[in-house]
Amino acid sequence: MYFKYIGTPPAIRIAMKTAYIILTFFTFIHTACSAEEEWRIKSIKINYAVTVPFLMPISTEIEFNGGHIAKTNIIEFKPIAFIKSKTDVMFIIYTGRTCTECDMHTSIYVNAVSDKQYSSKSRYGYPGKLMYYFDGSLIENSRMFYGECTKKEEPTIIWYSQYLGDDDKWHKAVYDIDFKGDKVIKSPKNISYSTLSKTEELVKNRKCTEVEGRESSSEP
Repeated sequence: MYFKYIGTPPAIRIAMKTAYIILTFFTFIHTACSAEEEWRIKSIKINYAVTVPFLMPISTEIEFNGGHIAKTNIIEFKPIAFIKSKTDVMFIIYTGRTCTECDMHTSIYVNAVSDKQYSSKSRYGYPGKLMYYFDGSLIENSRMFYGECTKKEEPTIIWYSQYLGDDDKWHKAVYDIDFKGDKVIKSPKNISYSTLSKTEELVKNRKCTEVEGRESSSEP
């Protein structure tokens, strides 16, 4: 979903101060994981600041079928999937950035669907190849999965990473998050990189889903 703005309407050119308008997009959102009907996204509303002569997105509002509305300062909002915790709390996994005219990556974010304000404080890396911005060399290759993706087969979100360390050697790391009530927490489990084979097996069994990676450049 993209909005392309061409030119400046006369009414906006006359206004010599910053104003705010709201552009609403009604979309049917298809995610990789089904959600209960009340938590299906009904519409996404993008709030733009009009700073003559430009339009600048500043926030997003997400309305769900059940009537719940969530607000966030994340722009370029794109849902990936819904995941339900073992205590039956629904969470939404989505991507976005907090600015457009900047070098910030598109990141992964996770919030309880029922939150009124989706926080951007916790950013998670987008999976795929990460290239060093200065010379284009590979510095990290990561994979991301969500669902029942480990031996315990409990809902989780997990990243497997191979990265180039400060010692110029390649290292392996695993980062996973769990859910406590309606909060996202760093998992206390110490998961080995060798668990990747089990995760791949669970993907084949359709209990776990991999997020397709993409190539990006590191932030300066």
